[in-house]
Amino acid sequence: MTPSESGTLVSDNAYLYDLSATLFTPETLFEERIDDDRWVIFAPDFEGLPILINLATYSLLNAFRGGAVAADILANQSDFTGTLLSISALEERGFLRAAPAVLPYPVPPPRRAPRDFSAWLHITNTCNLKCDYCFVGEKTSDGMSPETMKMVSEQVKSTAERYGTEKIGIKFAGGEPTISVPRMQLFRDIMLETMQDSSAQVEFAVLSNGTLVKDKLIEFLLETNTAISISLDGYGDDHDIYRRYGSGRGSWNIVSKNIEKLIDHGIRPYIMATISRESCGSLPDLVQWIYAHGLRCRLSIVRNPNSSWAGGDRTAEYAEYNATIATAFDKAFTVLEDPEIRIDLRSGLDLCELYFERPTRGITCGTGDNHLVIKPDGTLVACPMTVMEPGLRPKGDLIATAAATFPHQPSERHYERIEDDCLSCKWFGVCSGGCPITNLRVKGHAFTRSPLCSFYKSIIPRYLSFFGTKLLQAERLSREGISPVTQYSEAISIAGC
Repeated sequence: MTPSESGTLVSDNAYLYDLSATLFTPETLFEERIDDDRWVIFAPDFEGLPILINLATYSLLNAFRGGAVAADILANQSDFTGTLLSISALEERGFLRAAPAVLPYPVPPPRRAPRDFSAWLHITNTCNLKCDYCFVGEKTSDGMSPETMKMVSEQVKSTAERYGTEKIGIKFAGGEPTISVPRMQLFRDIMLETMQDSSAQVEFAVLSNGTLVKDKLIEFLLETNTAISISLDGYGDDHDIYRRYGSGRGSWNIVSKNIEKLIDHGIRPYIMATISRESCGSLPDLVQWIYAHGLRCRLSIVRNPNSSWAGGDRTAEYAEYNATIATAFDKAFTVLEDPEIRIDLRSGLDLCELYFERPTRGITCGTGDNHLVIKPDGTLVACPMTVMEPGLRPKGDLIATAAATFPHQPSERHYERIEDDCLSCKWFGVCSGGCPITNLRVKGHAFTRSPLCSFYKSIIPRYLSFFGTKLLQAERLSREGISPVTQYSEAISIAGC
């Protein structure tokens, strides 16, 4: 039906359409009315962010429920050309299909070797904070030596050449990497020298607790055009519940001032907020503070309530935790729905391990794939959460070593009945069962229903409702001749179809 799939190009601006095609509105579609003449719709199993449509276009979707021939629908429309273009646009975005989309979803295929990759560089094990839930555990003075840096750089290059990599992301982490800016500078110099005759582009980022923003760090960030992400746990005193110095003193006052210091120097840090049961009450205040400073963020949650993976059946504990956290996120979205708060919906707000712009491939992260976690001794582990486990020594191919650290495939799903598995949930393309390391530790299987399932099921539709509200606000600003900060012109234009 669509020009890109079954239309025949007649001239530069004309296509022939197969009007005999039978199209279906997918059962997996999310839809919610935002105001009298606007609906937000989203296909969780198809590439593309949510869009707004008007009532006339929503009526078209209803006309194709259960399947309908395009010509039959068009025969009852006064605006033949406009309706045809709307049908074509809806099909192109997966809101109409040539075949019914029904549950359960098919089992994901085994993963293919990735092209691009990133490396989480655990460059130091030293840290100046003592956070109870930290996955590093006991801090030591271990750090990556110059010899190991050179070895890792050469392995990164050989891996990039093997897989035809175009982009490599290097993330300095720990521990607290800003304790040793010279160590980061040295690795960066070695890496760039090693890659100087490579076509692959290398980008650098620092993952920090934000307590040590000194002039040397600012110079490093500006000189190398390196991004920085800062971890927050909540707003004010709630941040200090876990993020404390060894003396017990909280770090919020220092970190918040350092964030403002970075902004004053033209550096806008990305905020990585990790919310717990104890700190979630201040989440609405935190997101308001983040966007008042014009920053972007990822809102994540602590995956092991009470800072522990131990215990038997934790079903009741996770149920209470999920409900508490979901309530806090709902309140945060309500705050963000204020028209005065402008958010770039493509990159301004990420949620946990959830995907909205494109479906997952059956796993929500690059564990065992294109996310390399390299310890100070140059060995690899599956995930930052497993950094204290023994690593594997790579033999030139970092991608192959990463796969060996996590020998599980999304196709190897565990369930007793398919009706109980994530494949039978419409949101599978968004969460795919969540964090596989969490699942493995809590449930004994990497690919199964997450202990955080009810949290995901609560916040996914709530986020989509929020997304639609912000799109509507952006559309109204555009009509008033105001350029909205919410940069999502595709959805704004389709809203008029």
